[in-house]
This record gives sequence, C-alpha cells and structure tokens, in this order.
Amino acid sequence: MEGGNLGYKQTRADSDLPKTASTTHFYTFLVAAIDIGTTYSGYAFSFSHDFKENPTKISVKHWLSSTSNLVSEKTPTCVLFDQNDEPHAFGYEAEEVFTEISQEDPEEAKKWSMFRRFKMQLYNNVQINKDFRLVATNGNTLPASTVFAASIRFMKDAILEDCNNQCSGMIKMDDIAWVLTVPAIWSDPAKKFMRVAAEKAGINSRRLTLALEPEAAALFVRHIPCEKPKIEAKDLCNDADKDVSSAPNSRRMTNKVTNIEKSIGPRYDVATSGGDDVTPGIEHSNVEVQTIQGTPARHGTMESEQNSLQKGMIVKMGSDVKYMVIDAGGGTIDIAVHEMKGDRIREIYMASGGNWGGTDVDEAFREFLVELVSPNVTGLKDESVVEGRQILEKFERDFGDDDLDLKRDFEVKKRGMKEALKSKIRIKIPPSLVDTFGELNPNIKMKEIDPKQFGGRAQIVRDKLHIDPPVVSSFFQEPLGRIVEHLELIFSKPELEGTDKILLVGGFARSPLLVSAIKKAFPEKVVIVPTEAEVAVLKGAVLFGHNPDIFCERISRYTYGVRCEGQFIEEIHPQEFKYVDRKGIEWCHNLFDIHVKAGDIIRIGEPQAIRAYQPSTFVTDGVFNFSVFATKTESPMFVTENGVHKAGQVTLKIPPEDVDYDSDIIVSFTFSGTEIKAVAQYAKTGLKEQSYIGYCE
Repeated sequence: MEGGNLGYKQTRADSDLPKTASTTHFYTFLVAAIDIGTTYSGYAFSFSHDFKENPTKISVKHWLSSTSNLVSEKTPTCVLFDQNDEPHAFGYEAEEVFTEISQEDPEEAKKWSMFRRFKMQLYNNVQINKDFRLVATNGNTLPASTVFAASIRFMKDAILEDCNNQCSGMIKMDDIAWVLTVPAIWSDPAKKFMRVAAEKAGINSRRLTLALEPEAAALFVRHIPCEKPKIEAKDLCNDADKDVSSAPNSRRMTNKVTNIEKSIGPRYDVATSGGDDVTPGIEHSNVEVQTIQGTPARHGTMESEQNSLQKGMIVKMGSDVKYMVIDAGGGTIDIAVHEMKGDRIREIYMASGGNWGGTDVDEAFREFLVELVSPNVTGLKDESVVEGRQILEKFERDFGDDDLDLKRDFEVKKRGMKEALKSKIRIKIPPSLVDTFGELNPNIKMKEIDPKQFGGRAQIVRDKLHIDPPVVSSFFQEPLGRIVEHLELIFSKPELEGTDKILLVGGFARSPLLVSAIKKAFPEKVVIVPTEAEVAVLKGAVLFGHNPDIFCERISRYTYGVRCEGQFIEEIHPQEFKYVDRKGIEWCHNLFDIHVKAGDIIRIGEPQAIRAYQPSTFVTDGVFNFSVFATKTESPMFVTENGVHKAGQVTLKIPPEDVDYDSDIIVSFTFSGTEIKAVAQYAKTGLKEQSYIGYCE
C-alpha cells in the first residue's frame, strides 16, 4: 500500500513548525543557458567576472548551415539517431545528414530516426512517465527522455568546447551554473521531466536551475535596445501624446553621430527591422535619464521620455512599474505580468498562454499546399485517385532536401510579411512536388486554386507560386485572433490596472503582423520589441543564472496539496472512501489537504503551509510516499475529482527501528525558485528528504 495514505493530524500551528527551506549557492566560474525551443534551439554563456563589469557581455553560439550558407543564433530543433538508436547529430547538421541519407539510400534512412519539434509534446502534459515515447518523422519511436537528453547533451558538449576555446585552462562541469529554459505555462511534471533529461545528459541537478522563459526575457529586455513605432521629430515636439505609430514619411534611424549623440557616450550597435525606428532601453512614466551636454533632462513627462528615447538614451525602469512579457515562440505563447519592487521583481498575475505560436502559421501554409496538390476529380469516378494530403506526405518523405528548402523559403517570407506589403509573395515550387503528383495520379490534372476561397489571389506561374499578401495574411488569422482574445481577457483583470507596457519577445515576435495586431488591439499600450527578440529568452536565462534571487514573488498557477486521510463524516464523505483502522476509528481516504491555493502570492525562498502528519497505515519497510496533487480548482475536497492530477511525490525512508506511529512527519512546499520543492521531515530523528514536484517515473 502506498505510504501516502496518511491520517492528517496537525499537532502544532504552522508558525511553530520548523522552517526547513534554504537556498544553496555554489561558486560559479560561468553561467551557461540552454534553450530547447519548439522550432529553434540555442545556447549562451557568460563568465562571472564579465557579468560584474557588463551584464550584457554574453556569448551566443552562431550556427552554420553548410547547404544554404545560413548563419543564425539558433539552430532547428531536430535530433537524429542512427540505426542503433544512438544520437548522431543535432540542428542543421541533423537535417543535412538525414536528407543526404534519404536521397542516397531510402531503405537505410528507414532505420534512422529524425525527431523534429518534439517540445510541444510536453505542452499541457500532466501524465508523463517512463513509457512516454516520441514518434520520429519515419514512424520510429524512442523514449522521450532519450530524445530530450540527447538534445541537451549536444548543447552541453558544444558549450564546454566553446568555453574552453575562450580560456587558457580547462573548464569542468562543476565550474558552470547551468540554466535550462522552460515555458511558464508548463505543468510541474513537464518541468521535472526537463530536469530529469538534463541529469541524463550529464548535468548535475544541484548545479541546474530552470528559468521560466518570459521571466528570463524580461531580465534581458531591461538591458538592451528596443524597437518603437515610427516617430517623427516634429510629432515629438508638437504633440508627444499623439498616436504616431502610422505617421507617414517616418525615417529609419541611421548610425550618423550628431554632436548631442557624441556627448552621451557609447551607443549600442542595433539593427533595424521592418522599417521601424530603434531606440534603446525600456521606458516608464517616472523617467530616469542621463545628462545631455551637462543639462539635466526633464523628468516625469511623456514628452521628455519620448525625446530621450528618440535621442538614443538608455531609460531604466523605476520601482512600481508594471509590464507584460509575451514570449511568442514557435509552439506556444507564454505570458507573464511583473512589477518592479525596488531592485527586485514580483509576479502580479499568474503565467498564462496557449499553443498559438508561429507553427500554427506553418500548418496553415501546409494545408494550403494540400489544396494546391489535390487532384481535379470533377466528373471522375475512379476511386484510385490519391488525395493531396497523401501526395504531400510522400513528397516530404522522398524529397527531404526539397521539402526543407520549401519550408525555409516560406519561413523567410513569413517573417517579412507586413500589412502594407503590395507585391506578391513568390515561393518556388520544387519540380519534385509536381512529379510526385504525376507519379501518384497519372493522367489527372492538379486542382486549380479555388478562386472563391482566395479571391483569385494565388496562382502558379512556371515554377513559382504567386500569392497575394492577403492570402498569406489569412494564414496568421487564427493564431493572432486567439492571442488578442486572450490578451483582452488578461487586461480586463483588476490586477493589471496600470500595466501599460508590453514586451514582445521570441521568434514569432519578429512578425510585423503579430506586432501590428497587438498594437491595433491595444493602442493605449506601449509595445516594445527587443532588437534581439529571438535570443531574449536565451540571454536573459544567463542573467537569471547570475542572479536567481531577483524575483521575490510569484503567483501559484495551481492548488497544491497531499493525499491524506481525515475522520469520516457521514454527511460529507462517500462510503467508498470509508476506512476503519486497527483502533476501530473511521477514516476517509483520498482527501485533498490543501497547502497552496491557485492564485496565492508565493514568497520566493519561504516554505508555505507546513503541516504535521501521522501515518495511519502500518508500513513494514519504513518507506512513506507522500503523493502531491495539483489542480486549477481553488478548493478541491478529494484527489479523485476531475481536473486533479498527481504532480509528484516525496519519499521519506525511515529505518524500521525508528518508525513511531505517534511521531509527526512534517511536510511543506518551498517555492525557492522556478520549481517547487516538497520537503518531508521525520520529527523524531530529524531525517529529511526533498524532491522537486513533477512525476516522471
């Protein structure tokens, strides 16, 4: 019988029980962060001495695609296993090796396993266990922990190589504080799964911290240049409060240095994008600015703030400023709302979001391709006709290199898509796609693009697909609509009153259509897009690793508690939960004893409700398993209710000779970081065990 069936007995008040929480700090030579994203992954690191002098001095790996001459700060999230199920390559290299094998020997390729975009398998997953497996592109399967661990190991090994190239001595694993990023909206089992995978990859759990992605991004945005709507100088002078986001004839900022700019000092080297002007720093209502040519700038007005930003000054966030962070990635949208409290940060609304990322746009384009290669079966009765979805799937299997080129081409077009774009989008259609159609459907023509569906705005001209901008924009319609709808819901909450800044980060944040949709929906908000939006989470995770105590409060997303027994009450408890102990006392099984409620403010580093329990079940081996449960319901009564899931457990192994059924076992939850620790202590001997909440056995 599981030792988690314990009779609840609170022998002392919470305040009288020992607070066992503690935070362990190790000497760290450098901090290294790994970001396994849905579509792209990367890593960054910085040395401790560099962080003290300049926190933004962070090294980021630049990845190279040998076939397309692409150089990027992230690489595709795909890992390749060989015919012996051993990890072979990651990222661009994995794509290129697998494509080459598929072209040269298709039968051999069937023995290999390529895993792409597998991170989304953890989204909303609260039932992770040792049987959890992932499916490769060719149908092969491997344990999910093996796939994730291999990805992390590739990153870890590359980091060690890069770091040692920058140092004269040999850097060891214990010299590094490791940070692994995870979405804030993930379940505790998913977070714990990532920790287990990192351990499997060779990272010491005691040296590992999980960083919530929007929190990490917020730390980085405090230090770097940000994009703002186009603003003309005359508009700033005449009407600082005027909405000038669509002002005509706005000019791109240049690197020309004026006399005023020279007096400010070093400037950031920033790259503009999409015609928007670029200004450094995060603005706020109580502006703290430097001196220009010996004259203090004005404080506390929007005009002075905008002028300061226009001149390229660094504007810092002061205390009590509220802001929203939207991490728009490939798979999910991760949203957090913070408030500055002195030099620390508190969460003021629980993390939220959904699976409305950039991959939704990719999927819409894929559905468009399905229609494109569908056969024209008007008047045909031949049941042997192969439909468009099967044609596209065969093309993806047999012509991996062409499929890869097609997807990369669309990715470039997708990122440059704007509302004001007038010219058609041109995407090259691989001849192999047309050949695949002909092979499967000889003597049948491809279906012409339905003019009613796209208003005649898409056509094939020779080997290129010409699509009018409104058609491509339609691919964005569903995810953008869901994002805006969710933001409207959040901004309606009273806790968000006064939150007038939106920090938009992540790969999807570079989409002008997404930025435009948010600006239109919330014209009164200031939308800030970092110039390094794609790596904001990654670099912010490095900053978090150097200063993990910067967050002082978070909001609990779940109600947490343990399964226990309580005295049976006839009018309340169901008969099937009734249990009579050896003393003849009636107890009720499966009670949900609440420690933390959803929406509670959690002080970081402090244990929450501390409860004393006594075992009601005879345990011969002295092993007591406390089952931890979670639910979004505020006040559950039983652990068997709908929406309640097992979030983890903590095991206390008491020597059989020390087992005393009248001695307390003290249980508490400690929010000492981005994860939750469950701590169990045997009062009789002081024996203590702890475990991160998360169930992946």
